[in-house]
Amino acid sequence: MKTHKLIHSVVLITLLTLGCHKDDGPEIVVPIEENLPTPNPVPMLNSISPESGPKNTTVTIKGIDFGTDKAKVKVFFNDVKAMVESVTETEIKTKVPSLALTGPVKVMVDGKELTGPDFTYEFSEAHVSTLAGNKDASGNTDGQGTDALFSGFGGITRDVDGNLYVAQPVENTIRKITLDGLVTTFAGAFEGYEDGPLHSAKFKWISDVAIDASGNMYVADTSNNRIRKISPDGTVSTLAGSWQGFADGQGIEARFFLPDVITVDSSGNVFVAEGSADYAHTRIRKITPEGLVTTFAGWETGFLDGQGTDASFKFISGMTMDNSGNIIVADAGNNKIRKVSPDGHVSTIAGSTEGYSDGMGDEAQFYRPWGLAVDKLNNIYVADYSNMRIRKIDPKGMVSTVAGSGSYGFDDGEGQNATIAFPRTLIVDDNFNLFVTQNNVIRKIALE
Repeated sequence: MKTHKLIHSVVLITLLTLGCHKDDGPEIVVPIEENLPTPNPVPMLNSISPESGPKNTTVTIKGIDFGTDKAKVKVFFNDVKAMVESVTETEIKTKVPSLALTGPVKVMVDGKELTGPDFTYEFSEAHVSTLAGNKDASGNTDGQGTDALFSGFGGITRDVDGNLYVAQPVENTIRKITLDGLVTTFAGAFEGYEDGPLHSAKFKWISDVAIDASGNMYVADTSNNRIRKISPDGTVSTLAGSWQGFADGQGIEARFFLPDVITVDSSGNVFVAEGSADYAHTRIRKITPEGLVTTFAGWETGFLDGQGTDASFKFISGMTMDNSGNIIVADAGNNKIRKVSPDGHVSTIAGSTEGYSDGMGDEAQFYRPWGLAVDKLNNIYVADYSNMRIRKIDPKGMVSTVAGSGSYGFDDGEGQNATIAFPRTLIVDDNFNLFVTQNNVIRKIALE
C-alpha cells in the first residue's frame, strides 16, 4: 500500500515539474545550421598599384569580393571613366584614361561604390600644331588660320569662351583669335592716345593684355605710359597713368615708366611691371579697381629675395597669377622664375645661371625665360625664349621640358621633336591646351 502511494507521488511530482517548465516561456527551438541564411559578400578596395603614371598605364586594384562579372564593375579616375580589362574576386585591372588628372580612384561593384587612394596623373604627350599666322609673311591681315598675318607679338590672354587676344605692339592693335583659328581685329588701329569706342580708340605700342573675372580687359599702353581698360561693352578708358615718370597716386595722378607687363588677380587688382628700359629700377606696381596706384614689390634692379620694395628683379619679361593669388614672375635678366605672395614677399621658385637644364628648383637652368602660364593644377609653364623650348615647373618645383627641340624652326610634331623658335608669350586653357606666340605665328600645344 505504501509502495503504491510512493509511486503515485513520484509520478505526480514529475508531471507537475514538466508542466511548470512548459509554462515558464516559449519553447526554444535550436535551428539546424544548414538552414541559416548566407550573408551577402561586402566588396572592399584595399590598394592600387602603381599610384601614378600617364594615360594608358595599367593599374591593378586589389581588394575582396569584386566578383568575376566584368559587366558589373566600373572604374573611375578622378571621375573620368576608365576601361576595365579584367576582374577576379580580389583584383581588377584597368587602364588610366586620357586627362584623368589627379584624384581618387573609385570602383562601382554591382552598384556599390568603393573609394581608393589618389592616383597622380602624369602628362606624357605634347602635340604641337600651328593655329594662326604665317611664318613666311608679316602684316596686319585678318583671316582664317595661316591666311591671317601678324607683325610680332606682345602679350596674350583669353576670355571665358576660350577666345584668344594678342597684343600687336607695332600695329597698335589687339587681335582676337577664335578656337578654330579665325583672326579679327578687336581694338585699335592708329598710333596715338584716345579713349572711346573700340575701333576709334588709339594706343601707342601695346605690350600686354589681361582679362579679369568680369570680362574687363587691361592694356599695357607702353609708349603712352598708361594702363587702359576695355569694358565688356567695348568702351576704352584710362585706368591710371599720365606722363612718363614714377609716382604713386590716384588714376591719372600716377606715373609709369614704360609699363610693359601686366596681370590681374581674382579681385580685379592689376599688377604692372616696369623697368625693361630703366636699367636702374625694376618694379611691380599695383592698381586697385578704383585706380589707386602703389608700389608693390621691387625697386633697384638686381637680384634679391625679400619683402616688397626690399626685393629686386632684373628685367621682368612675364607675369601671371597662380591659383592661390601669388604672382609668378619671369625674371629674364636673372634667368629665374620668381614668386610674389599676396602680401608682397618675393622668393625664387626655380632657375640659377644662364643655360639649359631640367631639375629641381635651383638645379634647373633657363635662358631668358619670357611668358608664363599656370594651369588649374598649379603647374607653371614657361616660354624659355633663348632655349627655344616650353618648360614646366610642377608644384614641387621640378622643372621639365614639355616641347621644343632647342633648334630654330616652326615644325609641328610631338613634344621635343617639334621646333619652336623663340617662344615669347603663352597661356593655358582648362583642357591643358597651351597657346604660344613666336615671331608671326601662334602655336597650339595639346597636352595629354
